Amino acid sequence: MKKILLLLIITSIAFTQTKWRQSNLDTLDGLVYSPTSEKPYTGKVFELYKNGAKQIEGSYKAGKQDGLWTTWYKNGKEKEEKIYKNGKEDGLWTSWNESGRKFFEGNYKDGKEDGLWTTWYDNGQKWSEGTYKDGKEDGLWTWWFENGQKKVEGEYLNGERIKGWVYYTEDGLIIKNVCISTDFGIMILELYPEVAPKHVESFIQHVKNGYYNGTTFHRVKPGFMIQGGDPNSKDGDKSNDGQGGYAAKFYGLGDEEIDTSWMIPAEFNDRPHVTGALSMARTSDPNSAGSQFFICAAPVPRLNNQYTVFGQVISGLEVIEKIANTPRDRRDNPNEKVEMEIDFCEKIVEEE
Repeated sequence: MKKILLLLIITSIAFTQTKWRQSNLDTLDGLVYSPTSEKPYTGKVFELYKNGAKQIEGSYKAGKQDGLWTTWYKNGKEKEEKIYKNGKEDGLWTSWNESGRKFFEGNYKDGKEDGLWTTWYDNGQKWSEGTYKDGKEDGLWTWWFENGQKKVEGEYLNGERIKGWVYYTEDGLIIKNVCISTDFGIMILELYPEVAPKHVESFIQHVKNGYYNGTTFHRVKPGFMIQGGDPNSKDGDKSNDGQGGYAAKFYGLGDEEIDTSWMIPAEFNDRPHVTGALSMARTSDPNSAGSQFFICAAPVPRLNNQYTVFGQVISGLEVIEKIANTPRDRRDNPNEKVEMEIDFCEKIVEEE
């Protein structure tokens, strides 16, 4: 009798651990099916849309996600495939848009990004591709425009940018230098994306958008620097010159919903503030750079590692001196507006 009772108990436990339950959950579109056992279980779990089509299907092992997990759109097409091992991402992850085009694919190992990662535009053209190692970018990374033209290319080592990064225009030309044109002449500047990637990226985006065109050098001091890049300087009111400007994209500083609050985090580096150095203006807060920049009219070593150098004048040093010595008021704002136009120059056709 005791043996028979023990057998019935074991059978009952085995049954309840494999029995499935159906329940309505407010957080789901439809229904969820899962084992009834409250203890760690092994088995499949799946969710349905209200129309009865599958939404999610996956499996557990000893209470942890393990194996292939798949999600679908309401139209029945696959949305995502993920692989888990012992509760951690491990293996290939792939995502598709509702039209069936792949827009993301990457590899995980023991819960961290590891291996090749690729993303695509809706038209099927690659948007980015690069490799991770132990959760950090490592190796060559490339971004493309939607038309298929290369946009940015550079290398990472253990999550840090290394070597020279190259930026391209949509027509396939390398953005090597920028030219600042004024009534006093033209300055040609080389940019340093390898040491100040965010500053260069924001500056380039502003140049592309024509943000700087019509702004002025609103603060000039002989033997020190010339400063500009404030959109407030475009009008005839000098009282607010030097108080405006913002980053070209959101870098985690400011309110993401208010673009005029965007700032660039400091990227202090070993580039010195020599004559012609292009550096970013800021407030007393190191992480407060916006769009205003200054160009050194003489070596200013006291600014080294205090402000972010992101470029250098390689032609037109005499223009700096002319601007710095123009007559100015008590606020060092030139009596006659020194307007600028900034564009890309010395473009080099991309080699095949």
